[in-house]
Amino acid sequence: FDGRTKLGTCTLPAVSCTFSAAGLAVGTHTLTASYGGDANYAGTTSTALTVTVARAPAIVRLDASSATPVFGQSVTITVRLTPTAATGTVRLDASTASGTVLLGSCKLAAGLCTLATTALPAGAVTLVASYPGDTSVTPGTATTTVSVGAATTTTTLVSSASSIRAGSKMTLTATVAARTPSLAVPTGSVRYEYCRASGSVCSGSWTLIGSYALSGGTYKLSWTAPTAASYLLRARYAPTAVSQFT
Repeated sequence: FDGRTKLGTCTLPAVSCTFSAAGLAVGTHTLTASYGGDANYAGTTSTALTVTVARAPAIVRLDASSATPVFGQSVTITVRLTPTAATGTVRLDASTASGTVLLGSCKLAAGLCTLATTALPAGAVTLVASYPGDTSVTPGTATTTVSVGAATTTTTLVSSASSIRAGSKMTLTATVAARTPSLAVPTGSVRYEYCRASGSVCSGSWTLIGSYALSGGTYKLSWTAPTAASYLLRARYAPTAVSQFT
């Protein structure tokens, strides 16, 4: 018996009986053995045995779908936890030399949970899975490292017209986009420049029109040519952080 709860029976004659304690809940239990007696022997109950059942230790394993993603790439983080009967959620953080970022959490099901994220910071990153435990399983943690490189970009410049009258304005639209597999929107500024054209080449030096902050990876500029002539126009991207975009 566990208190008043019957754990099992065994049939005499027997020197001893063995019962599994696997079904005992976490906590302190008072166990006794009771003999009902027969025609020759009176019934009796053993002295109590106190047993303390502790929580099972959590064994956590952490994996990332890529060890060398680029900034903004979707990475799936997988947590495996033993015992698989553990319940609750696992917190996932990304730690760098400059601080820790909360990525989110995932709910355990049969000892497994996953989280897809595009929020990994650039550089050397330590991923940390933290399980707080439940009534039957202790807390546990696991780490793994990834190296997040800068995402490469493309810059395109489109004009509203290929020719205009002297003194008229045209709209220049510069768009900076991250190359696959990054899903991030580039931040930073775009530098507009012009040069008098000699055929398809610059005949002198490039003149700065201005440098403007991107919004959603784009900036539109209204520009008027200084004199009537043929011009080459270009947009040059300057990222906020070279560790994120190139």
